[in-house]
Amino acid sequence: MGVIAPLRRYLDAPRLDEFGAAAVLRPAFVVGFMAQVVLAFLVAIVVRLLTAGVAVHQSSVLMWVLVGFAILETVFAAFAGLRLTSVGGRRPALTATLVLATLYGSVTWFLALAFATEQRGVGLYALLLLVSVAYALGFLTTGTLAKAAVRPPGPAPDAPGNDALAPDGHGHDVTAES
Repeated sequence: MGVIAPLRRYLDAPRLDEFGAAAVLRPAFVVGFMAQVVLAFLVAIVVRLLTAGVAVHQSSVLMWVLVGFAILETVFAAFAGLRLTSVGGRRPALTATLVLATLYGSVTWFLALAFATEQRGVGLYALLLLVSVAYALGFLTTGTLAKAAVRPPGPAPDAPGNDALAPDGHGHDVTAES
């Protein structure tokens, strides 16, 4: 009940300020991110145990491919974070926080693969740096999501008055009327 209580207060409180939202969203991000870290390294350990005795050769190509994909994943997560911060409301902000935790946390899988294949060198430090940067970017983005949590939710895509699907700009779909 101790873990669920703050989440219930976040979702059910009649009034919520930005600090109250951040007090729930930041730990939610940390839990989501660290779940990825723990899972990735458990898989890496199991892989190493299953391949004990197998000669592993370092591959600079593999190392830098892992770094490249980690960079791409970090950039993708950052752009997704920019898009997800436009949500409004508590539940969408919590969902966006968990999605970002998963996206930023997935960078850890590249580091875990490097450990599982016994890679060494500068590329390993680059992956460690990218995991740290991903964590920091995600943690900072939760501040923006806390602001979004206290904002009222926007209209549904098919709600009257929403210009997103209305060609005439007045909430009327002129193609349906003809």
